[in-house]
Order: sequence, then C-alpha cells, then structure tokens
Amino acid sequence: MVPDKTLWRLNSECAMSWKHLEDVLVRISNTLLGEVGVPLPLHFNYFPLPSTKGYLQTHSTSETAMRSVAKSHDTFVPLMAMCSMAISFVNSKDHDTTDTSWPLWMKLLKEKCGIHEGWLENLRQSPIAQFGLGLCLGVIVDVSSCQWLNFTPAMLDSHLPIWYYWGNVNPDLTHPTLSRANRPSIDQYCPMKYEISSAATAHELAPTSTAHFGLASYSWELPKPEARSRQCQGESWQQFLARQDIRHAEMVQCKSEIDR
Repeated sequence: MVPDKTLWRLNSECAMSWKHLEDVLVRISNTLLGEVGVPLPLHFNYFPLPSTKGYLQTHSTSETAMRSVAKSHDTFVPLMAMCSMAISFVNSKDHDTTDTSWPLWMKLLKEKCGIHEGWLENLRQSPIAQFGLGLCLGVIVDVSSCQWLNFTPAMLDSHLPIWYYWGNVNPDLTHPTLSRANRPSIDQYCPMKYEISSAATAHELAPTSTAHFGLASYSWELPKPEARSRQCQGESWQQFLARQDIRHAEMVQCKSEIDR
C-alpha cells in the first residue's frame, strides 16, 4: 500500500500488473470457450471481476485499502477456474498427437490473441493448466437436476473427481429408483441393483439381536469419508453441504463486521 495525498492505494506498478493479468485471463477464457462452442447453462452469469473489488481505486485508510486488495486477490480464483475450464474443453477436442510440444489451446491463443510464447509456457506450467491425477478438487453431480451434464466428459478427461448422485433407494433394495441422464457416457456409471446390494452388505456387521418372527436386527458400519473432505462419518452429502453453507455464511458475516 502507498499513500496518495490523504488517501491510500495499491502500488501503481502492481495495480497495472494485476489489471493486465485480469484482462488476459478474460480474453483467454472468452477466446477458448468461443472456439469450442460449448453451450453454457441459461442461468449462467459471469462472476464479478477482480477490478470490481477496488484494487484500482484509492481508499480513505490503509486498512480499507488492504481489505479491498485482499478481496480483489480472492476474486482472481474463479477467473482462473474459468480459464482452466476453457483449456480443459479444448484439450478434450485436441486429437492431434503428432505435436506434443504445443497443445491446441496454446496454438489458438498464439494465433487468435497474439500472446507471447513465453507467457503461454508459464501458463502451461501454472496450476491453471495442470490436470494431473490428484490435482483437482472433486464435484458432486445431481443427475436429475444438473444443467451442465454436457461438461462432464471434458471434466473426466481432465481427471476431475466426480461423484454422481443417482437418487435414493428403498431400505430393502428391492426396487431402486435411480435417475438417468439419458447420456450413455454418464449412464454407464449408474449402479446396478446387485452393485447397490453389494455396497450395502460391505458395511453390514453381525446381527446384534433377534426381533419378532426370527428376523435379525443388524447394526451397520458407516463408510468412512474421503480423506481431507471435512465430511463427518454418517453425514450425507446434503447434510455436509448444508453445514458448509452455514460455515461460509458465518465467515462472510465475520468479514462484514470487520469491514464495518
């Protein structure tokens, strides 16, 4: 932060560097998404860009300026994620295996945007363009309501972990009523009845008591959550996301009180 008469602002050199990065990332995502022609959901809205959070503006105090810069910094994350998504879409359509040094997305950006080769190489080495196993956060897809199922093939090609939610089954597993995506590339992952029974049996323990009519009452060993997922054992994914919503709301409230 530097003083500007009676006000405070981000250092001019740093601010201009951020603005250049923001503009380039916007251009990259727009160019690549336009090239692959992937239809976005009707309700899709572009998120606020970093410059809307005030890093180009002056502020009354250094504390206010610092908070503005921190918010601007955080807002680069969804913009970078948009670029990652655009690159992954191009990668899924890149079937040219004769030239391994320059993937299609880099060729397009050099040709369409004139971006310097060194800058593109740095981008390729950055987390934005890295899609190796174990490098991406996962996502839960509700097959019955998801409006971007057409994205999932590119997501799988990019090694993005996906958990498909197919719906509920009745306790005795006799008539599973699962949703269908009507897309063979997705429906192939829908579990069969015997797979559901097998998964449930794997967590069944020995009978703990005998109930009426000689039927055994079983206890169940709940499956352990994924490592570092923050999910509690026995908690459904809906309960987990509801708890996360409360946690995030509390974080936002805390930040708002600090701002006031």
